[in-house]
Amino acid sequence: RTEERIAGLDAGADDYLGKPFDLAEVEARLRALVRRTQGTDDRTAAGALVLDRRARRFMLHGALLELPAREFEVLWELMTPPGHVVSKRTLSDKLSGFDDSLGDNALEAFISRLRKKLAGSGASIRTLRGLGYMLEADPLSVP
Repeated sequence: RTEERIAGLDAGADDYLGKPFDLAEVEARLRALVRRTQGTDDRTAAGALVLDRRARRFMLHGALLELPAREFEVLWELMTPPGHVVSKRTLSDKLSGFDDSLGDNALEAFISRLRKKLAGSGASIRTLRGLGYMLEADPLSVP
């Protein structure tokens, strides 16, 4: 009944789905919940660096940031979301194929090149010894 749905929503429920229900509607509601937990904006920014997840591209100071595939994947991992630590192992696994592995020196080379490309952007890659890397925005930077 309508009164019961209203009482449930007022008591703290996020949504209500009555029976019988269509599985496609349940799936659509689940996708909406996931979007809510990740934020409604498809863009994430750190300083002048902007990630447009929907378009799968990075913008730096308003211009498209062209990156080789592996650098793109490293920056994507660090930027989704920014401010979290990504281990070297996670990055190596993402960049390695089934038949090859990525050494620490190669990963550090990608990080070094990205740091150079991000210089002056208000976004920087920080090394956390023994933990991995983190992309952080300079709180004083203005995009």
